[in-house]
Amino acid sequence: MWRGLGLATEKIIFLLRILILARILAPADFGLVAIGMVSLAVMASLTDFGIVPALVQQPAGNKRHLDTAWTIGLVRGAGINIIMIIAAPFIARAFGEPDATNIIRLLALTTLMQAGASIEVATLTRKLKFKQLAMIRLSAAVCNTIVSVLLARSLGAWAIVWGAVAGAITLLIASYV
Repeated sequence: MWRGLGLATEKIIFLLRILILARILAPADFGLVAIGMVSLAVMASLTDFGIVPALVQQPAGNKRHLDTAWTIGLVRGAGINIIMIIAAPFIARAFGEPDATNIIRLLALTTLMQAGASIEVATLTRKLKFKQLAMIRLSAAVCNTIVSVLLARSLGAWAIVWGAVAGAITLLIASYV
């Protein structure tokens, strides 16, 4: 129940965010952010080692395994961040949108922040603590939405980017709380 409720609520929050931002921002703003998000999603899926699902499937929590997984995740996040910072001008040029360069670079930081989140989230998943997991994700979604909407009139596309950063920071903090 909590898994479904959390996922549905998160999707509704993001739908409301898009509906509100669609009234404020230009379609070009969404396009710039989409370039960054798509390129980051491709990089993240190309480097996904499946460590968290492996931890979830372990019969018992081993502190050493958790520490190793967290370190590998952090190194992966830093690697993605470095690669995206270097590749950003080339990606932006490939899309014919040089304004996307710094958007890609800032969005790359969200991967590093998410990688720094507590690996104990895997333990919560193994123990089927879906209420706590939903609260972590919903707090990030709410923060992302509030920041994006509040900044939209003054920052344009950057409002969505700063919303993503705020959501990643919230996820990082909430995972430890």
